[in-house]
Amino acid sequence: MGRAPNHTVRAEINRIRRYFEQNPTKSDPIAMQELEIKRRTYYMYKAAIREQDRDAWKEMAKETLEERSKKIMDAIEFANKIDREVAEESEDDRARVQAANQLIQNNVWAMQLLERGPRIMPKLEEKTKVIQIQHEPAENKEPIRDQTV
Repeated sequence: MGRAPNHTVRAEINRIRRYFEQNPTKSDPIAMQELEIKRRTYYMYKAAIREQDRDAWKEMAKETLEERSKKIMDAIEFANKIDREVAEESEDDRARVQAANQLIQNNVWAMQLLERGPRIMPKLEEKTKVIQIQHEPAENKEPIRDQTV
């Protein structure tokens, strides 16, 4: 017996997928019996379903990572804006030096993010959380550069 055409294989895979969506607790032997599929064919189709699911998961994870990378980059840019203001306009020498150092560190994190993606060090995520909290509207109406860093 020859190989089934692609459209037939896709239809069978979809039929098995629908079966398990409706009957998630059914075991493989019962599914094979109810679907009237030979053991070897069933496991071949089930492997194809797992592969499709894995590909779909990779795509979802990729989109999530891209979104997360964007949020982290936005937070780093916001931190750079604050640090640049402090470094250029503060009268406190210590604050200017700290802001300049932080500006350099932010740029290092941005480069690492671009090189490695959003899986870089937990310190960056902590920094992002701090920046997101700072970005929320403050009770006092002082400009950001006049607040202590």
